Amino acid sequence: MLNWIKKRYGNPPIYLLENGYQGHPEDGLEDHERAEYHRSYINEMLKAVRIDGVNVQMYGAWTLLDSFEWEDGYSVNFGVVAVNFSDPERKRTPKLSGAFLKKVFMNNGFPRCKWPCLQSKI
Repeated sequence: MLNWIKKRYGNPPIYLLENGYQGHPEDGLEDHERAEYHRSYINEMLKAVRIDGVNVQMYGAWTLLDSFEWEDGYSVNFGVVAVNFSDPERKRTPKLSGAFLKKVFMNNGFPRCKWPCLQSKI
């Protein structure tokens, strides 16, 4: 899709916003599927930028915090930080996917190591 946009519209700046993965509260903090989704998506996006010269300017994950989803209420979540909705203080706890994205953003890309090192230190 990124390459198609580049070819069709003359390589305009692209801002990827609200990209996310639907999970469920019972998935807990070890949301490996969401972390892998973001890793894979960012990796393919990086290939489009580095190899094909696509003009991606920004990537934004949907969303930082678990929240009320209009059609599904609290039965699904997209956040990389869990919110305890039964606690009056609404305690927030980073998920595995949040720790992964934090590393990616702090390094302005993937850290220079192989995947197991990312996984074991998250």
